[in-house]
Amino acid sequence: MSSLSLPLERPAVLKASHRRILCLHCGTPVAKPEDTFCCSGCSYVYRLINDAGLSDYYKIKDQTTAPAEAALASGRDFSWIEKAQKAAEATAGDRTPELCLDVQGISCAGCVWLIERVFTRQAGAGRAEINAQTGQMRITWQKPAFAALVFARTARR
Repeated sequence: MSSLSLPLERPAVLKASHRRILCLHCGTPVAKPEDTFCCSGCSYVYRLINDAGLSDYYKIKDQTTAPAEAALASGRDFSWIEKAQKAAEATAGDRTPELCLDVQGISCAGCVWLIERVFTRQAGAGRAEINAQTGQMRITWQKPAFAALVFARTARR
């Protein structure tokens, strides 16, 4: 297990004359004062973000975001994205292929930053433009190196 790059400092909020300890990932209150995360999903995502060297996310994200547990529990079928990538590449011909995608769950500028960083780390990645208000993302890539399926699965994590 690799070490985390962020110190395990627990944010606290004073409320009604008692301290509430907040989850290191999402900022929601934790069950017990000795807990660091509100759920195993937040613990998992926190470690993924830090292990990937993307801990700057925590400097720009909203103070409170949705806990990760629910998003991680639901399975997603990304087989459609391979078909969309092939269709975009066929349509593009000699030009740079692009896809416009709907992205669910964007809750803050930190989400946009994190998705963009994950995208740029993919082999063959080009540009990513994300509109957090509409939940849409436009990506370009170099074929044949880019794999949209790998990107989608990595971004979901």
